[in-house]
Amino acid sequence: MIPLPVNLVCPRCRREGGHSRSSIVFLEPDDSVAGDRHNDICPGCGSIYPRVEGVHCVPPDLEAFRQAQADVLDQGWKGSGATREIAAGACSDFGRLAPGSDAFREAFLPGSYAAAHFPEGIEFEALRSELACNLEWFALIRKWLEAHQPPAGSTVECALDVGCGPGRLLHVLAPFQPNGCLGFDLRLSMLRMGRRLAGGGEIFVPFRVEGSRFIPLRFSNPMPRDSAPFHFVQGDIVSPPFEAEVFPIVSAVSLLDTVSDPLFVLGQLDALVCRGGLLLLAAPYHWEPGVTSPESWLSTADRSAGEIIRLALSGRHPCLPHLDYELLEEEPLMPWALPSHGRLVHRFFLDAILARKRN
Repeated sequence: MIPLPVNLVCPRCRREGGHSRSSIVFLEPDDSVAGDRHNDICPGCGSIYPRVEGVHCVPPDLEAFRQAQADVLDQGWKGSGATREIAAGACSDFGRLAPGSDAFREAFLPGSYAAAHFPEGIEFEALRSELACNLEWFALIRKWLEAHQPPAGSTVECALDVGCGPGRLLHVLAPFQPNGCLGFDLRLSMLRMGRRLAGGGEIFVPFRVEGSRFIPLRFSNPMPRDSAPFHFVQGDIVSPPFEAEVFPIVSAVSLLDTVSDPLFVLGQLDALVCRGGLLLLAAPYHWEPGVTSPESWLSTADRSAGEIIRLALSGRHPCLPHLDYELLEEEPLMPWALPSHGRLVHRFFLDAILARKRN
């Protein structure tokens, strides 16, 4: 297992001690447990953070995380498998879940995001063609990074993709840093799927084709086996388990409109970017009242969310006056498609920005 290029910070100690330097406590690895179930331990508060299949789980609230994601914490989780038969068994199990329940939603989301991130291998031509526009997005990001190199010699020499999902963007970002890219997401299911894909070969993921009917879809790693390394950490951007200003590239795609306080999260992202580093933001700004309260929506009667984000990056928003970025690239209408199931595809336009943090 490739070691993480970055120190993990205990979010509990940071939360209780504020954001002072003295509140930072680094986790220590504990590999004494047999098999693939290891832990990371905080020497300060004694919290034990699980490591599952190479994914470091460092949530702000351990108990809530264990309750909410208990199924995925199980070593026998079948949300993605090495064979079609394993995934077929999961399809049968998922089909018996109550539609509309949280468990049903968590069951079909990994397959939907895997299809959006890795459309090349989808067996159904109609669905594959509907999602082909997503490949243009990844090509655009590669082009932008080739034109605007991240700073050399950063502390960790590793990119960070926040809200990475199954991790397709990691495959784009990793070649630009010696230590590859770190995928960070709230859902362990996405990270375990991304970890299995990063290991090479192929995986089979349950995909909802309609109603409660799931079928296994095959996905494969688009990168050569000797490519730059990938790393995976589960956690919450509200309290990220990382040191400040260490990443030369930080990306957040379709994240800012899925959190309760987008300006606070923008500040958290900025805190992770090193001096001279690159920040990649993209979102359709599709606000859901149940996720982001209307008073926190960035869109107003006078300005679009994209305009407010650009103001904030230049330090002209009262909530984030310390931000100081140079806008390098922008694409306000980048197509992106996400399947809800095999017969319904949602189409978005991402407002994408690449900016550099000034020294």
